[in-house]
Amino acid sequence: MAKEVEDISKGRNKSTLERYKKAAGEDSGPFDVESSKNLILSWAKELDRLNMLREVTKKASVKAEVTEMKNKDVCDMSKDSERIMKWAQELQTVTENLSLTDGDLKQILTNHSVTHKKLDEVLHFLEFVVWSLLSHDSEDVSKIWLPVKQREWKTSRQKYIPYSVWQWIQSAAVDVHLDSSSCHPWLYVSEDKLKVYELHDPPRQQQWENPQIFDKQPFILGLNGFSTGRHYWEVKVPAEGKWRLGVAAASAQRKGRFYVAPGTGYWTICNRPGSLQACTDPRTDLPNSVPLQVVGVYVDYEEGQVSFYNAKSRFHIYTFSQTFKEVLFPVFACLDGNTMLKIGTS
Repeated sequence: MAKEVEDISKGRNKSTLERYKKAAGEDSGPFDVESSKNLILSWAKELDRLNMLREVTKKASVKAEVTEMKNKDVCDMSKDSERIMKWAQELQTVTENLSLTDGDLKQILTNHSVTHKKLDEVLHFLEFVVWSLLSHDSEDVSKIWLPVKQREWKTSRQKYIPYSVWQWIQSAAVDVHLDSSSCHPWLYVSEDKLKVYELHDPPRQQQWENPQIFDKQPFILGLNGFSTGRHYWEVKVPAEGKWRLGVAAASAQRKGRFYVAPGTGYWTICNRPGSLQACTDPRTDLPNSVPLQVVGVYVDYEEGQVSFYNAKSRFHIYTFSQTFKEVLFPVFACLDGNTMLKIGTS
């Protein structure tokens, strides 16, 4: 790793980055735990050599010897040192959020087996750091890293999203407004088209005849659809309540009762008290140790991914993988009278 960092500093890392891009491809598997640990150990040594692990993260547990770099150029190293400083600061935040001790971190940074789930959280974050050290273009790394990891991640534990990757996700932010013409008659839409909740006084039957509305499922679509590109929006959700969020295909069923799943044109997650699920067939239970306040929804049409995040803590919740062939619309559902969904967080 020291040699690779030296190459990075001197602008000779193109072939190295290409090798990691190739490793990220569909035909190649992700880094295995052993190779990741070896890379991370080398990264930790580099931090220790720069005297940042001890000073910035206060995790003074790495005592490994480091081979002296040859022909080190201090000026060329300054930018990389600053980047490492930022990663070390974020590492401290991650470990604090996960309640990791110095001993836990030492277990990661030394060549011991990784058995604790919390250690795995930091492992994938440090893997991203290694990728970033191999490129001067953090956006390029985010483009590669995010879809690869989201295809790989399982649902046993929510995964932390590094800050620069989160910025990449948020750079796809779009304005989403509710489409009243699709609204189930029991739902009320605010004048600004950003809030929806269930009415306590349902309308008369004739209002149910509109062919565009949902007549059995309490759903409403977003006003504008998309058939290309990246799109991100956030929805404020109640701490208690029943709701559903995601996207729907333009041709998805609106009339009658139907099973909400990718097979019927819906890619959503559903929350009920004590239960968070991905609406797959069959349902997939999701970890929900921290009550959700703001849910981020991210669609990468070309990558074929619909992803959900805890936008407050920047944790990945779930990703659907699909080849899309038609226009997608944001979809929202209030499943009880105590739920109000609000697009945006202001």
